[in-house]
Amino acid sequence: GSEFFQQQAQTLCCAGGYTTTIYAINSCLIKLSKLMPIGTVYRSVPKSNMPNRFFEENESNLCGGVEAAFSSFTQVREVACSYLETAGFLITLTMSMASRGADLQWLSQYPHEREVVWPALTGYELLDWYIDSEAGPMGPNTLHISCGLAPARQLTLHEAFEKPARFLELERHGVEFEIDKGPPLHVSKTAAVLAADQLLPTGRRRVALKFMCVPEQVEAELRGRSDLSPEYVIAVLHVLQDEHAQRGGASLVLPNSGAIDVKAIEGLGTLLQREVSSRRPGETAEYRFCLVLERADANLNHALTHERFAAGEWPLVRKIANDLVHALDHLHAHPTSPRIHADLKPLNVVRVGTSWQLIDLDCSCGLGERFGLKQPSSGFCPPEMALALRTATLADGTVDTARIGDGYASASVAYDLWSFGAVLFHMVTGRSLLHTDQDDLVAQQDLARLARWNGASLEASLKRALGPGNVGPEQESAIDLLRRLLTPEPKARLHHFVEGCEMLSVLDHPFFQSKGLADASLDRISEQLAAVQAMQRSMDGKLDQVLSILAAQFQMLSDLLKGVGKLAPKLICFLPSDSLGSQERGTRWWKRAFSPRDWLNTRVSIFFFDPIQLRLPPPHRG
Repeated sequence: GSEFFQQQAQTLCCAGGYTTTIYAINSCLIKLSKLMPIGTVYRSVPKSNMPNRFFEENESNLCGGVEAAFSSFTQVREVACSYLETAGFLITLTMSMASRGADLQWLSQYPHEREVVWPALTGYELLDWYIDSEAGPMGPNTLHISCGLAPARQLTLHEAFEKPARFLELERHGVEFEIDKGPPLHVSKTAAVLAADQLLPTGRRRVALKFMCVPEQVEAELRGRSDLSPEYVIAVLHVLQDEHAQRGGASLVLPNSGAIDVKAIEGLGTLLQREVSSRRPGETAEYRFCLVLERADANLNHALTHERFAAGEWPLVRKIANDLVHALDHLHAHPTSPRIHADLKPLNVVRVGTSWQLIDLDCSCGLGERFGLKQPSSGFCPPEMALALRTATLADGTVDTARIGDGYASASVAYDLWSFGAVLFHMVTGRSLLHTDQDDLVAQQDLARLARWNGASLEASLKRALGPGNVGPEQESAIDLLRRLLTPEPKARLHHFVEGCEMLSVLDHPFFQSKGLADASLDRISEQLAAVQAMQRSMDGKLDQVLSILAAQFQMLSDLLKGVGKLAPKLICFLPSDSLGSQERGTRWWKRAFSPRDWLNTRVSIFFFDPIQLRLPPPHRG
């Protein structure tokens, strides 16, 4: 630039950069340009200020340049000509919708000049030029330039303050994030989730940052995800913890810690608190840990609220439910450490591409094990957990999490079956099973009602959610499945499904076969009829065998009697076998002994008289 202007700047500004002032002026120009009507403006440029490369095509076949300072034009051609020296250029510009300047006539000291100004870093593109050989106000041989302007996309001062903040302090640790502006994705009493970009040498990666306070919950989260497939559960990429928290005895005990990138960072807690409080004023939670997770596209709660597919788009409802069944079965059937999720709810189900996966496993616990220290979401827990929560609730209404396991000492698949039913209830009816707050917790009176849940409770909830309208075959089939999933007793709930693969056998229900209950009943009747016919055929075969045996025995007895009759026709006697051991020989005994009509289906003994000694030989008991 000009040495004169440089010296003046140093003298007047006293080495101050006035960065904020310049930024504020630039911000004003950007905003005022939205009000400018489109027209033609002019600017004169001394020949000494226009470099030759302005007229030369670059590698992109473009001619022009970029003005580093503000660009001033006038709407009056004569004003531009009056500033032109003997040898110079007149630039003519026709504004467009995308290239409008700010009209400053209303605040200019020289309003007659009708000044229009563009922000800094505006690009000039040379479109055409010609030489005016006639004498005029600018003299002969004046070069006329036609340009197009391309203002750089710049932030206003307001946008600059809202610009995503970077964790610049983490660069020396090999991780750097740019957090999205706006409120957190989710905030609870012990955690907050923010969306961010992780800055990598190869580009950006979308991630979710989960800030957490309690080390035991971080450990439970990582244990719950241990050895699980990323096909069903969102993966953890890094674990960050405050260095002071580590020194204070809150360091993490991680499963397979060698597979997880864990970094201890000085001052991390302060950074996390600053990021949350700037987006949620008044937040006082002391975050000391940060889990870096793969970022999903949306959670099920958002989809239910904004995409409005519940109680209507049955193929999508089945798709989501099918993905959840397989994800939960992946936890239940884990070969080395089977576990339950124990906190399934719409906020903990996310969409990645076209599949739905699980997040937030800090309540997860092994099958048959005691429940952990994290309070589950009471709006989606089964009645047996509601009873445990009521037992662990103190007089002030808070829950003593250490006592939850006293009431729920053996984790069961029945827990996840109920939670899955509560989520399915929302997708089938369009309303939640119970009214909950932002943390998916229910009020004490609703928790008491859940602890006393029975069949009438579900019917009342269905009536409230569906209203008096007719129920279609799809909804009728889904309601039948809900009655099974939301059975109050955990053992009875499990009994509705195949033992050992309860979660996966949910898919055998007619709802997932796109059948109504009538069609399913016909199918079951046909299956039962076929089973009865098969049993009848088997019984017919066995009956034939019995008849054949009886015929053979009758023939043998006939032959025996015929042979005896020839030798000694009157020396044979039949008596009931059960009466032979009786010591009592009353009238009833003799009457029965000499009434063969009463011997039907009675075992008898055959006696032969010895004609020589006139006595009975020992009977044959075979």
